[in-house]
Amino acid sequence: MKIFIAASWLKLGGGVTRTLFELFRHIDYSKHDVTLMVMELDKDVLSYVPKEVKVIWSGDSFQSQSAGAILKNTLKKGKIFTAASYAFNVADFRLTGDNYRHQAWITKHMTKQDEEYDIAISYAMMNSIVNKYVIDNVKAKKKILWCHIDVNIYKPQYIKGLEKLYNQYDRINCVSQSSLNSLKEKYPGLSDKLHIAYNFIDSERIIKEAETEPDIDISNDRIKLCTVGRISDQKGIDILVDVADRLNKNGFDFEWWVVGTRYDDELNRRIESDIKNAGLDTKVLLLGEKNPPYPFMKNCDIYVQPSRYEGFCTTTNEAKILLKPIITTCVAGADEQFTNNVDGMITDISADAVYEAVSELISNPEKRTQITENLKNSFKISQENSFESMIL
Repeated sequence: MKIFIAASWLKLGGGVTRTLFELFRHIDYSKHDVTLMVMELDKDVLSYVPKEVKVIWSGDSFQSQSAGAILKNTLKKGKIFTAASYAFNVADFRLTGDNYRHQAWITKHMTKQDEEYDIAISYAMMNSIVNKYVIDNVKAKKKILWCHIDVNIYKPQYIKGLEKLYNQYDRINCVSQSSLNSLKEKYPGLSDKLHIAYNFIDSERIIKEAETEPDIDISNDRIKLCTVGRISDQKGIDILVDVADRLNKNGFDFEWWVVGTRYDDELNRRIESDIKNAGLDTKVLLLGEKNPPYPFMKNCDIYVQPSRYEGFCTTTNEAKILLKPIITTCVAGADEQFTNNVDGMITDISADAVYEAVSELISNPEKRTQITENLKNSFKISQENSFESMIL
């Protein structure tokens, strides 16, 4: 079959990117001819894409530039009517919040794919222009939307009108039962299209890649905490700093590794300032992107995921494979991965709740050991899918 997969952007440290790469590993290329289109191309990731996958770039500025830049560039090209139409579209979006109408204008001015495919997949977030692009600009017998998140996390203006778009897909794959339930509750008319498609995860590869030594000195006797995630509001790195400040003030001797790209420059500056002002420079280490991150996961004492929202968190599944005591906030999918206080700890999404869990595990090595033993005895990663079951 000829398969077209569209993604917005791919970053090495991104959870969605890693799940897509894992999906690629489960495709039989003797049966499928696969084309990957990315809206924004980070050339560093190309070496991780299988050689059998044809990679193309959309090359369109309408989805990657600011409104001001688009207007300026369009006028420079002498396209006065297009610029006026775009200005009207932006004004309409700001007044009405109708994202469907806004995206429809943009995709109309983006490059259409000439080839016809058996299956076209949108592998992006639920408010992404990629989803509209696949419907409007790709010819395919069947179109599939991937839902990576609990749709309730979106502010209404970001998904207003998009239920019309979701309904145009033949199938919607949800990465957790929680994400499926939230989509079904919000849009009951989609019920017949919804399917569970747990992310693939390669336990053997993760364990092997974790054998490499971290590229920092880990020889001190401090309790080692680890969080993997880009510095963004979603991943709750500001919550992490608040927790670390309380741990420090209460006399805990620890080192917290934060592995992830500096995704949000403004937030990153604020996080760095907060760390410095709290005197945590030697205790909270912003290590940036590490590929793979598994050596840091393996060598920590406690893995902490303070996210504000997820669909089905990739990093907690990876830490689970490495048999780490894990603390996660009660994001979508958490209760599908863990039984609270048995093989992990699930907390409310707040610095107070995360602090209580972290301080408890630091102070109670026996509980850490018990959680690890429980993971060994009841270890299960949900992987009941094959690639074919996800697309047919």
